[in-house]
Amino acid sequence: MPTTRELGSESYEEERKCAIRRITDRILEVATEFADENLNAEQLAELVNEIEGYSSESRREEKATAYDQGLLRGAKYSVSPNDDKCKSNTEPTEKKSLSQIMKDNESDFLSFCTAEGKAKITRTKAIAYKNAVIKHCDGVTQPSHLAKYQYQVEGKKGVYPPDNAKKGVSKLFDMLRTIKEVESINGYGIDRWILDLRDFMTYESAVKAKLIKPALKIPHEVNSTEIAEWYNELPDRYRGFFYLLVMSGGRMETLHKFLSQSKEYKMNKTKIIRKNDPDNQIDYDNAICGDVLRMDVSDFGGGSKDAAFLFAPAEAYDLVINTNAADINSTCGILAARCKPEKLNERRRQRQGSDYTGDYTLKSTRKFTLNYLIAKYVPDILSERQVNLIQSRGVSGVDTKSYYDMRKQLTISYSKIVDDFKTILPLPPAP
Repeated sequence: MPTTRELGSESYEEERKCAIRRITDRILEVATEFADENLNAEQLAELVNEIEGYSSESRREEKATAYDQGLLRGAKYSVSPNDDKCKSNTEPTEKKSLSQIMKDNESDFLSFCTAEGKAKITRTKAIAYKNAVIKHCDGVTQPSHLAKYQYQVEGKKGVYPPDNAKKGVSKLFDMLRTIKEVESINGYGIDRWILDLRDFMTYESAVKAKLIKPALKIPHEVNSTEIAEWYNELPDRYRGFFYLLVMSGGRMETLHKFLSQSKEYKMNKTKIIRKNDPDNQIDYDNAICGDVLRMDVSDFGGGSKDAAFLFAPAEAYDLVINTNAADINSTCGILAARCKPEKLNERRRQRQGSDYTGDYTLKSTRKFTLNYLIAKYVPDILSERQVNLIQSRGVSGVDTKSYYDMRKQLTISYSKIVDDFKTILPLPPAP
């Protein structure tokens, strides 16, 4: 005996006829009331609305019953106990993969994701979702593929797609349903696709389920000589940004946003604390060891990427005030591409051979600064926690925000290393 029923089966048709009969009986009752009573226009409108509401409610109940029993909207479906797919009686002539569907609806997808509302995401994230779906869902043409699919890379099977692919597919279904009013894909209802999407195993979920071990991340080697080579390889217009990024160890996006502000804003948010200033020494318990430039970047952080302060040598004040990152390049992505050290990476690739740890990118400077400060100044001068806070890493904790005087303590900490640390790179001229 089947455990589910098809739309169109005898039992389903009987329930459908009963629903139609109930609606018909109510219409006859209204017709009788209209014949027996002299109804005005307002009363007649109320009765018409009641009939329409009753009809809509009956249709909603009918669909809900079908969905609860595994029968989905969009076509006539059948689900048997031995079949994990929801089949359509009318097979499409050509099945498109989710990758192709994303390509066909690329502009609508980006507009949908970035539209105002609770589900709004940044355009950068929307593009990452789109690219992940296009790259990793080329073989997905039916719902069951979502639960079983593992794409192939260079002939190797069992490679799990990234989490962005799953999020991108979910957004794609929302867009198709909301904007395009699509009810089925390749003959399978959207509801069935969404149901199987829950079992879409990404790399992140595979690691959590202990199906695979996470890849070993090899940190970039701590080498100030390479940083100097990288600096010399850059065009003059990018050296100022690169210098501040290395000296502060901050996030590229945070520094880019701060430097893109007006001169007046940066002057209000930037302060020099000098070693020989009596007022500064009183304020900082006579602990200032070197001249420090402190930038308040708290307006440009949030959540796990929270930010407080970035530091640099005091001599970089004119560079900070006069550098406009938006004039250098409008986006961080373009700036990162322009600052990638192609020659340095090629030399490292030839030197390391099969042990090559990957290309340096502009984001590598943050890792370099962390490892350099730990290797040279921990534990004699700084603690690891101080190094992390200097780079605005881990500043969102309750103890740090509520009890730790970051403005004072981090300024003192950076002043202890600034005179030595700033020697790894020359100060570029201000614009």
